[in-house]
Amino acid sequence: MRLTDEQRSRFLIRILEEKGVGYRPGQLGWQKVSCYGMGHARGDLNPSASINIGKGSYKCFGCDLAGDAVDLVMQETGLDFQGALVRMGIEKGQVVEEPTWL
Repeated sequence: MRLTDEQRSRFLIRILEEKGVGYRPGQLGWQKVSCYGMGHARGDLNPSASINIGKGSYKCFGCDLAGDAVDLVMQETGLDFQGALVRMGIEKGQVVEEPTWL
């Protein structure tokens, strides 16, 4: 199953907001954010990560993690792809329940 850019974007925004990561909602291209706020092991206070809200993807240049919201949930929880989708409340490409990833 493949998520659309819109779905990936919505989930990434939700994760950013729940983790308190500062970003500019109206900017759809790449923008810098702190990796620490996304829960990675790096823990830096300077913006070493970039996010692309329009594509729903991220890349940390400090710890070299990259992907979309599903990848972020997989990295933080140790779940496989299907497990991350279930945790995010996705079934057959549709959100079926409230996400429980945090």
